[in-house]
Amino acid sequence: NEYFAEGIAEDLNVQLARVQSLSVISRTSATRYKTGDRSVRDIARELGVGAVVTGSVRRAGARVRVAAQLLDAGTGAQRWAETYDRSLDDVFAVQSDVALNIARALEATITAADRTRLEKAPTQDARAYELVLLGRHHWRRRNDANMRKAIECFEQAIAPDPNYDQAWAGLADTWVSAALGYATDVKPADAFRKAEDASAKALSLDESLAEAHCAKGLSALHDGWDPARAARSFERAIAINPNHVPGHQFLAWCQFSMGDYLGATETQKRSLALDPLNAAVVAECGWPFIYAGLPDLAQPFILRAIELDPNFGLAYYNLAATWYMKKEYRKAIEACETSLRLMGDNPWVMAGLVTYCVGSGDRDRAGTVLAQIEKGTRDGGAFWLAAALARDALGKVDEAIDALEVAFERHEPFTYAVGLEGWLLLSNARATPRFRELMRRKGIVAHDVAGQRKLLQAAAAKP
Repeated sequence: NEYFAEGIAEDLNVQLARVQSLSVISRTSATRYKTGDRSVRDIARELGVGAVVTGSVRRAGARVRVAAQLLDAGTGAQRWAETYDRSLDDVFAVQSDVALNIARALEATITAADRTRLEKAPTQDARAYELVLLGRHHWRRRNDANMRKAIECFEQAIAPDPNYDQAWAGLADTWVSAALGYATDVKPADAFRKAEDASAKALSLDESLAEAHCAKGLSALHDGWDPARAARSFERAIAINPNHVPGHQFLAWCQFSMGDYLGATETQKRSLALDPLNAAVVAECGWPFIYAGLPDLAQPFILRAIELDPNFGLAYYNLAATWYMKKEYRKAIEACETSLRLMGDNPWVMAGLVTYCVGSGDRDRAGTVLAQIEKGTRDGGAFWLAAALARDALGKVDEAIDALEVAFERHEPFTYAVGLEGWLLLSNARATPRFRELMRRKGIVAHDVAGQRKLLQAAAAKP
């Protein structure tokens, strides 16, 4: 029943986060304290909060017991507590009651809109709700088998209740993740279309679903190469729920792709304040400095992410990029190897490995890794952008642009980010008229990297 308890806790977090006058730490950071014996004062100090909610969920058949208490961060004193022993059909009323009582105990302003959202039952079908909780459980695990199970769960939840907005939103999230490479044998363009359809359905049922706005925005960004339109979706998600971390994260992605690295760092500060112990959020705070060619400013964030999660493969991929900028090719290769060990044969990491091997003078190994990437393209994987990066590193410029053309044709994820020359290097191709013409056709404008570098350096120098 862990998925059930996990889901109830997440829903309570979402309920509280929707109260506009509250600032609520993200579930990802909060659940790091699920086990252990840290004091409430220590937890509150580390998260920078004034109060902590603790509790438990137990389920037996059709009965569920929810215990919750609100503790003062400074004294550890109990400000409110309640235990509910209800039937599963009453679980939404329990969640609403807990959220409203916590908000009142914190003397938060509860608007009429807040109350309406808190009291709304998303479905009358208890089994459909269970399926949504199980679907989220699988979706968070981000691998092929779990993506397919998540889709199955959300579709089964929709069958008895076609108006279950959160099931449609979960389906949209899962199709986006599948398109981004977390599911094999999935064509990105097809998955993005399904994500768009599911998010549109969710929003037609409830326009106030921040998650559905984010899924819609990610489709616009990755599939439509339209960061301005995507940004409007993320801004809407933030307006609905200022505590919605993905909204801030993805808005920063749009700002990066439009060349506003400094603006993105300001957006990221809000993500970090809401989710300070999330390794992914911390690592992303290093990205603008990588894009601007400032590895010394990027590394503290990336190393902190690794400290938080030593098995976070993406952080080692980011670390490799910083070592490459410092011409520490051996260290870059070692970081890439660690990333591959943790993430499997990820095409992005393999493309980085090709680049770093070329830098170190090991063109034989670079060619071997390129062959692996190209086998992935022949097998139908979304590896064409990675193939373009690897071919370019080996000086195969025309072949690199050929691969880039295919990546755009197939709507591979992250093609929108080709303007980020500090990440998607393509150093040789960028000097050619053919590349510039391709960028013109796709509406991708070259960034003022030098100007952004100066702005970031100036901001970092401020006390």
